Amino acid sequence: MTKLQFYGILGGLCIAAYSYLGFSYQQSHTAPATFCVFKSATGVPCPACGTTRSVQHITKANFGAALKINPLGFLTFGVLLVSPFWLLADALKRKDSYYRFYQRIENGLKRKIIAIPITLLLLANWCWNIYKGL
Repeated sequence: MTKLQFYGILGGLCIAAYSYLGFSYQQSHTAPATFCVFKSATGVPCPACGTTRSVQHITKANFGAALKINPLGFLTFGVLLVSPFWLLADALKRKDSYYRFYQRIENGLKRKIIAIPITLLLLANWCWNIYKGL
């Protein structure tokens, strides 16, 4: 992936995530709609199911509820909090620090010593989501 593609995709994902988060706040009084293709197809929640609700709880400082719904919400919240500013800083300074950071993370995830524990954590989170019946 080129730098330009990376920044375009990440910028688009940030806009989509903030838009969906805003939409979900407006719909919070009704039954939540699921957009999870995996859950819609299988009836089983994916490891990321509940992340939006978790982020909503984090923004309201309900950290315990956020952790109970889906711990991935904390990671997502951090990425959503940092990404727009980092993207803007790179654009203004004509740098590619976020792209280089992404490449380091991607290369690190290819190492078994990192990939195996992360995979096990995601599987544990998936089991947790299934157990809770998300």
